[in-house]
Parts: sequence; C-alpha cells; structure tokens
Amino acid sequence: MTRDDKINSLVDSEIERLAQVFKTTSEVLSDEEHRVLNKIFRFDGITPFDKKSNDLIDLEYKETINKEYTNE
Repeated sequence: MTRDDKINSLVDSEIERLAQVFKTTSEVLSDEEHRVLNKIFRFDGITPFDKKSNDLIDLEYKETINKEYTNE
C-alpha cells in the first residue's frame, strides 16, 4: 500500500468518526460536506498529513486498522 493510499484511508476513517459523533455515517454527508471535511483533514489539521513522516503515517494507519477490527 502506498503512502497516498494510507493517507486516503486515514482521512476516510476520520470523516467516518466525525460523522458518528453526530449519530450518522459518512455516506449520508453531502458531496460538499465530504469535500470540506476531506480538505480540513488533509491541510488544516493540527499536523497535516503532508508534513508527517512516512513512519508516523504507517503507525497511524496501523492503529486505525486495529481500532476498526476491534470495534466490530
């Protein structure tokens, strides 16, 4: 899996978690809402993904995957 694939997975996971806070899922978000959240998580977060090291992205990806499997 490439770095970009992992980033995409992390962003999708964060959007889904945010949607769950509002008792919904990311599938019911409008295209505009999804686009804005995607942009926020990619560029305006505390530490944007483009400034993180490959090792940190790998670690966050593995943690996200592990959380998804343990929540089921």
